[in-house]
Amino acid sequence: MKKLLMTFCTLAAGYTATMMVIAPSDADAADRRMGAGYCRAYNPTQIAVLGGSLYNLNGSTIEAYCTIPSDSYLSHASVNTLNIHGYKPGGAGMWVEACAQDWGSEAFACGYATYPTDYHFNTTVTDLSVWKSNPYWFPLVMVYFPNQAKIDGLWIST
Repeated sequence: MKKLLMTFCTLAAGYTATMMVIAPSDADAADRRMGAGYCRAYNPTQIAVLGGSLYNLNGSTIEAYCTIPSDSYLSHASVNTLNIHGYKPGGAGMWVEACAQDWGSEAFACGYATYPTDYHFNTTVTDLSVWKSNPYWFPLVMVYFPNQAKIDGLWIST
């Protein structure tokens, strides 16, 4: 009986030590929150930055882009979740897409668009394939948003 107990304890200790080394944990996850300060419109006269949010006060739908930091802590190629937060008027069309631009060339690619549906939205962009397939390109998020809509910020996570 004593030998059986010793064997069990040895196996349990070995299993526990192995799981501590190879098991994924929350410490392995990385995330980053970014305010609307990472976002710009192609024509700066079309937007206003008020209280940390980027507003479209132009009277029509405009195109903006948000740059995404990519570094050794959180590479865009390892991102599995991209959320964008903001507000859009009811019934107004708005879409968001993950894109990437090659450094030193005109190459530019985007994934499929995601369409926020709620007035106050926290939308997950589902197609991140362009980030994963272009790890050395510069990541950004393109936002096409209507008059009186705003972007509050973005969140990315592995």
